[in-house]
Amino acid sequence: MATLNFDGANGNYGNGFLQAGSWILEDGILRITGSAPSGDARILWESASNGSLALRILDPKTSPSYAAIFFRATDLNNGFHFLNRAQDNRLRLIKVIDGVTQSPDLLDITPAGIGGASPRTLGVELDGDTIRCFQNGTQVGGDITDTFNKNATLHGIRTGSADYDFDYITIPDPAVAASKTITFDLAEGLVGVSNVNYIVTPAPLGHSIASGTLDTSENTITFGLDEFPELNSGDALLLIATDKQAANDDTDIIAWSSATVTEA
Repeated sequence: MATLNFDGANGNYGNGFLQAGSWILEDGILRITGSAPSGDARILWESASNGSLALRILDPKTSPSYAAIFFRATDLNNGFHFLNRAQDNRLRLIKVIDGVTQSPDLLDITPAGIGGASPRTLGVELDGDTIRCFQNGTQVGGDITDTFNKNATLHGIRTGSADYDFDYITIPDPAVAASKTITFDLAEGLVGVSNVNYIVTPAPLGHSIASGTLDTSENTITFGLDEFPELNSGDALLLIATDKQAANDDTDIIAWSSATVTEA
């Protein structure tokens, strides 16, 4: 997993300020020792695109102040904040546009079981229009869809108090696209036909691996298979497709195609 350094450590950086401290890159993780973010804005920046962010809060404060991952930002006044108030473990995801917090919050939840002084990790996954928030590795609040600042790449830390201590923040490179795929040829009679349903199954015929409505706009169809660890390169699969909608439909099309899994 790649981890990006903060170019602005130990000095002014854009619209934020980072108090001089000791930053080290250790075991692939950027760590701060002996100091915490400070200054009026208490923002530190790094640049990345889609991917996962993680912030370890080592010494939470039981005062009402928040610590947050600030992400998909273009400047101090535009971006998202995933905030945690250690006092009661309240978690909020807010969107700020031109310095104004939008209402209602995208997420407002208070999970039980984490004491006010207990270290905790906040996490955010960015995947196109989808935002996922995590605490201690568990997703909170479900998937959130929002297109604001989708292409913004500034991410960092924000606190409401200068005495927070952070163990690390990681900003990994984005995950690569699916590496296991399979491409089926579509029968000529299926191309352009609407309301075609399909299943993908092992060859010889077995359980259904995938099913749904088939995209017939092209003469081939490709499926990503990384979510199926049991499938390996060279495995043979069948695509069975039909536009049959009723048992007494005598003008239906039923077609099949075979192919093998490939791995990039």
